[in-house]
Amino acid sequence: MAPINATKLVPTGPIEDRKSRLNDNSDTDLHELIANLPPRFFGVCPFSLTSSKPCPLPNCQLALLCTAHNDESIPGCRDQMQGNYCPKLHEYQTCEKELRNERCPYAAPQKGDKKKHGPEAKKSHMRKRIHKAYCDPEEWKHREAVAKLREMHLEGRYNE
Repeated sequence: MAPINATKLVPTGPIEDRKSRLNDNSDTDLHELIANLPPRFFGVCPFSLTSSKPCPLPNCQLALLCTAHNDESIPGCRDQMQGNYCPKLHEYQTCEKELRNERCPYAAPQKGDKKKHGPEAKKSHMRKRIHKAYCDPEEWKHREAVAKLREMHLEGRYNE
């Protein structure tokens, strides 16, 4: 099956219009996921947005998030903070634990949680990771949809 070229499927107009242009039934699930993505998530590497690990595809053709912008141990992207151009996207990653329907110890601490890190670590994690309870429900649905694209991305069906 040929890979989907996401850059050629630039989302414009209402979702219904985008869906009608994606009428290749050979990969309906993939087309449905892509057609419903908002422009800010369109063409973004699903691993980059939904995992702290780098994309496992050495030839990933999708847009990658800026690792410095998402690094919880530093303030952010030096280029961006100095007003310079950074070729990577400056979008915060999704909290991996919450994406797996697990409790994030930073977002919902409970008695008995081990304090591996101090309050600064919690503050940084909460600032640089998107959590379900603190974002718009539609945005969370879109982030879950991007996570579903990971398998298709690994198979090479969503890589351009």
